[in-house]
Parts: sequence; structure tokens; C-alpha cells
Amino acid sequence: RDADFRHERDVYKHRAKSDSPELIYYWAWGQTRYTVHLAMWLASEDNDADIAFSITSDGKQRISVTPTGMPTLLDRVFAYEVNTSRAGEAFNFDSMHCMSFVMLKAHPGQRWRCLFEGDSEGARELPLHQPPHTVSESQVDGFK
Repeated sequence: RDADFRHERDVYKHRAKSDSPELIYYWAWGQTRYTVHLAMWLASEDNDADIAFSITSDGKQRISVTPTGMPTLLDRVFAYEVNTSRAGEAFNFDSMHCMSFVMLKAHPGQRWRCLFEGDSEGARELPLHQPPHTVSESQVDGFK
């Protein structure tokens, strides 16, 4: 339903313009053996954002995501190390006003328990693999 989506998008944009801290909840992440994927809903009119990486005073890695013309949506310290020898890749999906960013793990094969320091284990993680179980139905004696 396009009308519902547009309404939610407009509410989100309005709240972003008023610098609402609760917008930080519009993100999720996933991982593979070698990569970490961060996805978020952007409020910018042009569906673009500045992504900045920095090092904290204690040597930890920080990411900051600021949509064009909007306040910073994400400014957090990673719980695990990202490989900085190669640039990550960002993908924008204009019709959905969202972005996905892919980063390499510094230690391939390492299972990340959370994305950012201070988060609980598994917080906002979306598994990037087949689910451990499925639900199906079958026809038995003419009944479904």
C-alpha cells in the first residue's frame, strides 16, 4: 500500500527534521563469514548520506551516518574490528529511502555477538542465512 508507505516516510522525515533521538531505531544489521551488513532508513530528500569512520581516543572504530540535510542518525562505536584495508560498499534503494552498507570483518569467520558497544547480544541482528526451521502444510486424505 503506497499511501501507507508514503505516510510513514513523511512522518519519519518530519521527525528527523526535529532531531528526534528515537529515529536511531530505524536500522538493523546482519553478518556472513566475511562481511557485516548495516541497513537503515534514510530521511533525506535525495536518499543520500555521509558515512564517516573515525578512531576513538582508546583506539576503537566509530561509524557516523548523516543523511543529506538531516541530523546524524547513527554515531556509534563498533563492538568488533572492521577491516580498514578496503573500502566498504554502500547501496541505496531510492524508492524505499533506505541504504545498506557492507563492511569486511577484520577477522574472517569471527561471530559477532552485537554490532555496537553497549548493545545486548543479538540486538537488531537479522540472520542472512536460511532459518533453522520452516512451516509448511500438506494435504492429507483430501483435507488441507
